[in-house]
Parts: sequence; C-alpha cells; structure tokens
Amino acid sequence: MDITEIESWDVRYANEQLRRLPNGAELYVETYGSGDVPITIVTNFFVAGVAWRNFTTTLAKEHTIVTYDLRNQGASSRGDGATDEHAKDLGFLLDDLGLESTYILASSMSTGICRDFAVENPDRVRGLLLCGPTVNPTGNLRRKYLIRSWMKILDELGLAALFDMFYPLVFSDGAIEQGSTAAYLALRERFLVANSVSDLGENMAGVRDAKDQAEKLRALSCPVLLFTGDSDYITTTNALAEAAALIRDAAVEIVPNCGHNPYVEAPDRFEELIEQYINGWEAT
Repeated sequence: MDITEIESWDVRYANEQLRRLPNGAELYVETYGSGDVPITIVTNFFVAGVAWRNFTTTLAKEHTIVTYDLRNQGASSRGDGATDEHAKDLGFLLDDLGLESTYILASSMSTGICRDFAVENPDRVRGLLLCGPTVNPTGNLRRKYLIRSWMKILDELGLAALFDMFYPLVFSDGAIEQGSTAAYLALRERFLVANSVSDLGENMAGVRDAKDQAEKLRALSCPVLLFTGDSDYITTTNALAEAAALIRDAAVEIVPNCGHNPYVEAPDRFEELIEQYINGWEAT
C-alpha cells in the first residue's frame, strides 16, 4: 500500500443525491461512468460508498456505476440494520433509478445482503461479484462468534481499537510492510472519520443475526464470481470452494499477495477480474 495513493483517494460528498425510498429510508447515491451494462456496488459496513470512485476508474469507462451509502452509514439515514432491511433498500433503490436489472458487486459483510436479494429477485440480477464473501455454505455460527467479539471491542474500547484489531486481519503481510506506519495511520484516520460506534454497531448486529444456509446458495440462478486475496484471514479458500460447489454457475478466483480487500491492495487486478467476468457472462 502506497501512502501517496491512499492520501489521493477522493472521498468527498461532492455530488449529493439523497433518494427517499418508499420504506422511509434516505440513501446517499452516486451514479457515474457510462455504458449500457450497469454495475451496482453494495459497499461493506466499513467503507463509505464514495470511496468506490477510487477503485472503479477503469470500469467507469465502459459501465454505468451506481454506489451508495448503506443505511447507518455516511450521509444515508439511520434505521434497522437487519440484512433483509438492507436488501429491501437495494430493491427500492433500483426501482427509483429505473434499473430493471444490474450486475451487483458486493464486498465482505454486504455479500450476504446481495445473495439474499438475488435469491428473491432473480430477474433483477445479471450476475453477482462477491469480493471477500462472508457467506458460508455450512452455517453462520462462526461468523456470529466473530462479530460478537468485534462488537464487544467496539462497545468497550471504541472505533480505534476495532480498527487495530481488523488491520492485520484484512491486509496482507506485504501490504502492511510496504505501507508501514504511514499507511496504517492514514487508513485509521479515514476509518475513524467515516464511522460511528452506534451506526457501525447497528449494521454489525444485523449481520450477526443473519442466517447462512446452503439452500440460499443453491437457489442462486445468476452467475456468481467468488473472489478474495490469498492472505485473507476472514474468508477461507476452502469456504469459497464449498460455496461454489453449491451454486449453479460459479467461479472462484484467488488474487495473489492480497488480503480481504483486493480492491485496495491490487486495484488493477480487481478491475480486470470484474471486467473479465462481466464480458464473459454478457457473451453467453
């Protein structure tokens, strides 16, 4: 990780569009790029929607990109953080934008939201691109224990302590060594500015209580890409393989020399993978 690159990230709320949905939620939404094949990005709970401008510069040349802050995040409104409520928000947002169908890119904890949305709305999802997916084919108990411990750190010690716990889990050895103290401090500052204890806790509680079932993976009818870095300590390659075996049309990709967030550590390869799979799916 290069400190110069991190400091150059554009995370301004420059083109504010608050969309009020039928369920009362207000979501901050950005639409940019061009192209007839849209990609809707459902960000994770730790990265605000505006940050994706920095990881989709190439994709935006060929695709219309939709990004937004989840409820309890950034400029969006507060509310119930349950995964089914986030999935409802996604559906209402696509309606509001007039998107009948879209590719959906999700990362980390938002991958469960998008899996459930795709199962319930198969005609609206052209393909799922799940980065560092936390969906598990064998059940949700491990994730429940993990999130319960993370929430305890958040409640008792605060955001800075939670970041310190996550940092060596989500980034690879090489990235941490390369970035050294400067990258650590820069990323921590962005994390602290973008999150609050109450909002993050609400969304984490929703994922803690969500259910993982093999049947949900078997019910997916769209093509699915499951991918993460080879040094991901949260998403195991074994879990990805087991999940892929249950999905009708699935592929697994492991990005070398990366952790849980390939879009940060290997942004060029990240965008190449997305484009490669969308082009392949569109050609069939």
